[in-house]
Amino acid sequence: MKVTKAYILFVFLVILSSCQEAEEEKIVPLSVNKVLGSWQLKSTYISPGGATTWQEVTDGDILSFAIDRTFTQTNTFEDNFDKSGTFELNDGILTWTYQENSDEKTQSFSVEMAKNTMTLSPAGPIFCVEACLSRYERID
Repeated sequence: MKVTKAYILFVFLVILSSCQEAEEEKIVPLSVNKVLGSWQLKSTYISPGGATTWQEVTDGDILSFAIDRTFTQTNTFEDNFDKSGTFELNDGILTWTYQENSDEKTQSFSVEMAKNTMTLSPAGPIFCVEACLSRYERID
């Protein structure tokens, strides 16, 4: 009986030690250098009031951030939604300043980066009442 219990314990430990957890994306510390470059929208997580899941985006808009702290957002669906201006990154908040209809506008986003992805969520003045995330992948 002792041999059987020892054998079962041994088999259990071998099985347990051979299991590997799926590699989770590691959060990357934010800095302006991590944001520089071009990013394309690949998925969104937006709740219209019910359950939410990530939805794939085909031919999503492109964000480009330059070393001189300028940005462009190229909307792939409608030209009149393109934006360009300047950006700042402070304490995990990315803030854009841009012109819209001859008015200066700002929009802030909380930012989370992992490997080659950047996830943005509006942080003001426009907010989402429900879940609202946009995930971009580096394209350069």
